[in-house]
Amino acid sequence: MKNRIMFLGIVVLMLLVSFGMTGCDEGKDGNPFIGNWAGTDFDGKLINVTITDNSVVILYNSGSSYTGTYTYTGNTATFSVTGMGSGTGTISGNTMIINIQGGQITLTRN
Repeated sequence: MKNRIMFLGIVVLMLLVSFGMTGCDEGKDGNPFIGNWAGTDFDGKLINVTITDNSVVILYNSGSSYTGTYTYTGNTATFSVTGMGSGTGTISGNTMIINIQGGQITLTRN
């Protein structure tokens, strides 16, 4: 009897952990933009992008960086980045496309 209760307890614990992990793809409050992204800009330069609740940081492998803010609705965001201007981004799965400065930045969620 004790073994069955322990077994059921373990099963329940495993289910709770798995249910808790199913929502890890999106950020806080269901914001799909929050997280770390990597890819190339419109000139083919490698970049890393970190997005938090209210800010965006773009870091080039060369060492230069840009910061800004954004707002979002659903899977579309409007970015305002100092030194780069404004642009829009759209997420589809683990890919984000940002159109800014007349070019396109393609990123993949890390």
